[in-house]
Parts: sequence; C-alpha cells; structure tokens
Amino acid sequence: MKIRFLYIEGCPHAEEALNLLRQVLDEKGINEEIEIIEIKCAEDAKRYNFLGSPSIQINGIDIEKDRRNEQPTFGCRVYRAKKGYKGIPPKEMIIKAIEEAEKTVKKTKIMEEEVAGSGLQATPIVLLFSGRQPPIHNLLFLA
Repeated sequence: MKIRFLYIEGCPHAEEALNLLRQVLDEKGINEEIEIIEIKCAEDAKRYNFLGSPSIQINGIDIEKDRRNEQPTFGCRVYRAKKGYKGIPPKEMIIKAIEEAEKTVKKTKIMEEEVAGSGLQATPIVLLFSGRQPPIHNLLFLA
C-alpha cells in the first residue's frame, strides 16, 4: 500500500491531518511509510492530482470518494463531515479508504493466483491517463 500526504506550505490543518493519518495507521497495525509531499505550484498540483491542502492518497487515489474526479487545485481544502465542513478529513473517511485499498490488493492477489493455477500467462499492463479520468489498476491480459 502506498500512502501519500500532500500539503501546501502554511496550511493550518496539515499537522493535525498528518497526525490523524498516523493515528489511524497505528490503530490498524499498518507500518507503511507515508510519503510526505509539499505541493509548491499549480504544476505540482496537476502532477499529483492534488485536490487541496491537506490531501491523503492511498495507492494514488484520493480518500474522498465523491471528489476523485475533480480538477486538481493549488489551494486549501475542506472535507465534508457529519456536522458541516472541516479542514481535516474525518477519521472514518481515512479508515474506509484504507479498507478499500486492502480489498483491492486482496482481489488482485486472488486473481493472480487463479491465473497462475490456470496455466494461462498473464501480462500486466500500465495505462497512463490525463485529465479527469481515474487511474485503472490491476488489469491483466490473458495470452
């Protein structure tokens, strides 16, 4: 699992959001390294599909499901919470994104085992997308 924490300098919520992310990872027993990235310009925002500061991505996908197809932005961010909006993501949102990523990894392993047991040869491919299209993971072509 690849975990990214993205922020802009001076973000008043970055430290609190990073601490919350670390807390959730600790509680779930996940020892993955957090890649911390400072977004310095609009080009960086596009490169990392940054949706505002602070942002958390799991395997390159933003944790806020409803906003994943939005355009990158170089600025501040608010998250929908049970009672209005906040500058940090709700703990439940982080947990749900991690669990979603864990399920994807598990499904991929099952698919790989099934292909290996079938005698077919699988060729993994990588697709690159630009614009608003989300990344696609775990594609296998059977030969």
